[in-house]
Amino acid sequence: MKARWMVILSLLTVALLAATPLTLPRNKAGRVQYMDTVEISGAAPSDLMRRARLWLAQRANMPADIQKGEQPHCIMVGDSFQVPHSGMPFTVFYTLAFEAEGPRLCSTVGALYVFDGSVQRPIEYYLKADGTAKMDPWLVESVDQQARTLLADLHKALLQPQSRDGRRNGSANPHGS
Repeated sequence: MKARWMVILSLLTVALLAATPLTLPRNKAGRVQYMDTVEISGAAPSDLMRRARLWLAQRANMPADIQKGEQPHCIMVGDSFQVPHSGMPFTVFYTLAFEAEGPRLCSTVGALYVFDGSVQRPIEYYLKADGTAKMDPWLVESVDQQARTLLADLHKALLQPQSRDGRRNGSANPHGS
């Protein structure tokens, strides 16, 4: 019986040690940043930006006023998402930027800050120097998942065929006209 428990304990230990810790992506300045690039052959930068604006307009929690960057093919918005936690959800604030160049649209999620109900800290506060969680791994994993899902949703929306009026095929006008 003892031998069986020792084998089980050994296998469990090996499985736990073999698990690779999640490492969040960082930019050259060391800040957590997620990037995605979509290339649509033959698309003009203005078309890509129109598609990005449509996607923003269809997101219920996006602000009505979209800030334009200095360039005509650049948008930056601030938004947030909730991370469920026992007792009180955490709010994660971030920036989402789009930049179109040629047939490519680069999307960036960055400037991630976690608000726990009393203090707002940059996501880097929760990370070790190598980008893995030093505390609250559930929070780091949830932020990573939400940011990746956001970019994947945008990527998918940008690749959907567009109708003549500029809307994605099969989608209703979000403004009811």
